[in-house]
Amino acid sequence: MKRNRELSFETLVAGLDSPEYRVRRNAARDLGKLGDQRAVPHLVRMLNDKTVNVRSRATTALGCLHDSRAIDPLIEMLKDPHCHVHRPAREALLGFGPEAMPPLCAALHHSNQYVVLAACSLLGQIGDQRAVEPLLPFLSDPRPEIRRVAVSALGQLGDPRASDALLAALSDESVRILAIHALGPIGEPRALEPLLGYLDNEDTRVRQAAIRSLGTLGMREAVQPLISLLEDSDRWVRLCAILALGELGDQAAVEPLIPILADEDVWVSVEAVIALGKLHATSTIPTLAQMESTLKEQLQIEGQLSGEKTGLHKALIETISSLQEHDKETEPDTA
Repeated sequence: MKRNRELSFETLVAGLDSPEYRVRRNAARDLGKLGDQRAVPHLVRMLNDKTVNVRSRATTALGCLHDSRAIDPLIEMLKDPHCHVHRPAREALLGFGPEAMPPLCAALHHSNQYVVLAACSLLGQIGDQRAVEPLLPFLSDPRPEIRRVAVSALGQLGDPRASDALLAALSDESVRILAIHALGPIGEPRALEPLLGYLDNEDTRVRQAAIRSLGTLGMREAVQPLISLLEDSDRWVRLCAILALGELGDQAAVEPLIPILADEDVWVSVEAVIALGKLHATSTIPTLAQMESTLKEQLQIEGQLSGEKTGLHKALIETISSLQEHDKETEPDTA
């Protein structure tokens, strides 16, 4: 068996030098499947092949072998213009996890912009907090696309050390929405005032981002301002406000949410039902049960419900069940 494996390895390596690109492509693919670490330098060599399909298979194979010797060569493939090459290179580097963090931090200073963009993005996805300090300077990079990816990466990392830089980034219109999204999960109290200030911004996207971020920020001071948005004319603003109130978990939102159950937009009603479930609003069980009964009668008469109302019916059933279970668990023990 070992001899056969050895012969297979040697045959595949020889195939990498074939003048026929299909042979080179298949040899690179099969070396990845074979799992022999000796293939790494041979596959690295194939990253310079003139044929896209060969470079793509060699990149994927190196990801399969998961050998740290491939990290730097894979980083170089991030600048390949073909998606069939740079995408598997990203996936392979992501698979290395924290092991790839130091080389990716070094790649932040690469001369190729596409490598820098990919390195920023991957550092956020990998989630290693050691990447925070290397990423911070890129919030003031002259290239807006670099600033945007750096802000997103810092948001994914969720480290308080980025708070000052992200608060400052709110003044940068090109990254403002991303900075708003990033500040909520970090839990930075100083973000409360500027986020509340964005609730009446003329840009609906900014308003929506601020609402969602207030939901994740977790400060009670946001509850009443969010309640005031439940009747906003923009459905997306209403939806975001409902989601945020559900995340905040403050009982003050229960009564204001009840009228929203009859919103003209069925999906707004669905989110209101779900939010009441998150708020453990057992007092609303009769109201929700009446809604569910009405929809059931409609189903019996018409034979089917629209897609939206089917979603509402399902949300009602699940929420009622969840609230009833919660009600049982919180009943005082009379024994």
